[in-house]
Amino acid sequence: RYGLTENLTADFTYRTDFAQVEVDEQQVNLTRFSLFFPEKREFFLENSGVFAFGARGQFEPPPFLAFFSRSIGINADSGEVPLLGGGRLTGRAGSETCGFLSAMTASRYGDPRTSFNVARVKRDLWRAGYVGAILVDRRNSETANTVGGVDFSLWPLQKLNVQGFGARTSTKGSGGDDLVWRLGADYQSTNMSASLSHIEVGPEVEASAGFVTRTDVRRTQGNARYVFRPHVLNLRRIGVSTFNDYVADLHGNRLDWSVSGGASPTWNTADNIATFYSVGRNRVTEEFSLADTVLVPVGDYPTSSLSIFGSSGAGRSVVLNLNADFRHQFGGTVNSLTAGATANAGTHLGFKVGYTRSDASLPNGAFVAHLVSLRTTYAITTRAALNSLVQYNSLDRRVSANARLGYTFRPGSDIFFVLNEE
Repeated sequence: RYGLTENLTADFTYRTDFAQVEVDEQQVNLTRFSLFFPEKREFFLENSGVFAFGARGQFEPPPFLAFFSRSIGINADSGEVPLLGGGRLTGRAGSETCGFLSAMTASRYGDPRTSFNVARVKRDLWRAGYVGAILVDRRNSETANTVGGVDFSLWPLQKLNVQGFGARTSTKGSGGDDLVWRLGADYQSTNMSASLSHIEVGPEVEASAGFVTRTDVRRTQGNARYVFRPHVLNLRRIGVSTFNDYVADLHGNRLDWSVSGGASPTWNTADNIATFYSVGRNRVTEEFSLADTVLVPVGDYPTSSLSIFGSSGAGRSVVLNLNADFRHQFGGTVNSLTAGATANAGTHLGFKVGYTRSDASLPNGAFVAHLVSLRTTYAITTRAALNSLVQYNSLDRRVSANARLGYTFRPGSDIFFVLNEE
């Protein structure tokens, strides 16, 4: 790392294996779409907001990201791809925020050596707004894919934010050339918030260095929330919300729709619970296997769900959380229940235990999956810490363990001892 100026920093990496990074938390896929795992590698996390371009999802994978750093060095189907090296320049120059990233991965899993290049610029506008542009390129001797786009975020009123983007993808060979765009608005006041957005993703959109949940969609979403402050039963506030979602293909054929509403009280102890009920329909245009286990055929399915989210206040000695989703979907039931607890034993030792039960009962079969995890943190000294994560997945009959001992021998300089077992 080298500071070029007070506000510009250059980072370089060579043959990095990222062995000190914690492993991914396992998931069971109860949807038709790809799972979205967050980035955990420090080299890509630092100043990652500079390269953000696209649309983030609410309680779901993002519809479109022009650049997603996990496309570098990780093959979703096969595993790690060696990183030969890379460099990054991020920071500010006057009213501009800029970011440039370049990386090269080795040949692996039948793919040749591949280069990744990203250029991002954002210029400040009045009232904390900006206008920006991005260019993302991934290429090797066999394929090439480029995404170019512009975006903006404006505050015409103090409580109103309007944002949007437009991008085009271009791919070497047939297909992969198409448009994606989004326009949205958010209103936020003391007691009320509302948002409305529309996104269109062309049928040929391809972002091989980014993330795309589904193509050939036209999706409109709207939600509103009002907060009451009743000052009874030790309540701090009660939020009442409604969410509406409509998805069609670009020919206007309806794919999915849903309407949901719910309430979320929060007490003065910071304990909170949220309950939502939703109804709608899902049209499956291509058969798929739920959790790679049960076949779901093409069809138009009614759906309804009851979702519950709850957690105790962060100031308690033991913090509890619970997420439950009971869903009638795909001609049967698809349910999930996640419970967790976080506790500290003194000032040096901390625990976090989690359990997820996923089950489905559909016309073509049924399954039950259990995920169990135990995360432990032990601060040996102010400079040395031992972290571990043990997980069990009953669906794959797999136990995995990751233990990391880190020692900071000088501020900003660390050495790690890591053990992975599966």
